[in-house]
Amino acid sequence: LTNTVTRRVLFPDRPPSLVFAKEGSYLSPRDSLVVPLSAINLRGCTVSVERVYINNLVFMSMRESGRYNRSYYGGGVEAQEGLSLALTNRAYTAPRRPNEAGAIPVNLRDLVGPVTSGVFMLTARADKGNVTAQRLVVVSDMGITVKRSQQDLLVWVNSLRTAEPAVGAEIRVFSDKNQEIGSGLTDAEGVAEIRCRAPDPTAVPFLVTAAQGEDLGPVAAQDGGGRR
Repeated sequence: LTNTVTRRVLFPDRPPSLVFAKEGSYLSPRDSLVVPLSAINLRGCTVSVERVYINNLVFMSMRESGRYNRSYYGGGVEAQEGLSLALTNRAYTAPRRPNEAGAIPVNLRDLVGPVTSGVFMLTARADKGNVTAQRLVVVSDMGITVKRSQQDLLVWVNSLRTAEPAVGAEIRVFSDKNQEIGSGLTDAEGVAEIRCRAPDPTAVPFLVTAAQGEDLGPVAAQDGGGRR
């Protein structure tokens, strides 16, 4: 080139954002109950915690899975709204590093005190603008695997922390109409075979819960999967 060419390049700032960074939703009460929150280009945020009532787990799961038309319970309603108890909220300061993700450790124990089990909805809202993030957190040491065969279920339960089988855990199976259609106890291997029976022939297994002492863990039965 015979002439000098000068160009000015501008890199715009990243848009403000909040993201709960950790994959998955299940935490053992025997471990740290820290849920990492990532913030970009924000001064701070407020995190609120709601506890989902155990008897509303089916309705909550139905909303989250899209089984209910949103117009049925209000287009602007959150999945947990009307099904949970608001517990607390706390303000957090975000690390001031322009255009870089800053970590905000949200400790569930610091927010709600000692926790043995429960289903919680965490909602983070930025101090300015319409920036939010949500994460459903299930506190339970119950690792549940479900296999379906027609209306019958094979349920295996083990400790998330030790991988030992959960002996004598109470298994309950609920339909998508929130009706209990099967129950049983796990054996020495942490396994229970559940025969599901319901007066309604259209009822199918939708949610499985495993309880042992004060610990209770839920898992969806629809996909025949499990959770860790």
